[in-house]
Amino acid sequence: MVYTLPHSFVHDADLKFYVGLDPTQDTPVEILHTILLGIVKYVWHTLNVSWSDSQRVLSAIRLQSVDLSGLTVPPLRTMYIIQYHNNLIGKHFKALMQTLIFAIHGLVTPEEFQLVQAVGALGAMLWVHEIENMDEYIVFSLFFQMCRVLIPFIA
Repeated sequence: MVYTLPHSFVHDADLKFYVGLDPTQDTPVEILHTILLGIVKYVWHTLNVSWSDSQRVLSAIRLQSVDLSGLTVPPLRTMYIIQYHNNLIGKHFKALMQTLIFAIHGLVTPEEFQLVQAVGALGAMLWVHEIENMDEYIVFSLFFQMCRVLIPFIA
């Protein structure tokens, strides 16, 4: 449902007087800024600062060998990703979010591996192309799965 707000709304800071407006439900969440350039970027940076050059090359080789069929990412330019690992953009982080788990085994600690696994699970929940039952998806899939995956890192 789309709400048409009066022009004066922009100048009014008190939102509670607008019937039908719930900022927690009506404000879109930008996956690019909150997830890709937030969580995924910092996970990627954390991994890269601990790797040697040879470990970066090994991760690039492993990433290049990942089968991308069924994913919503363009072909990986892994040497570019490794060479410019501090200057990546959203499309790179989206690809890394979905594929990094396959390239890091043996290169990271068990805790870092669990973190990448949790971020990958979050990505799998965010990029769903077709949702048959929206209520079930929202209540069960997002809430339950996110809690199950992320609670070990919060506690």
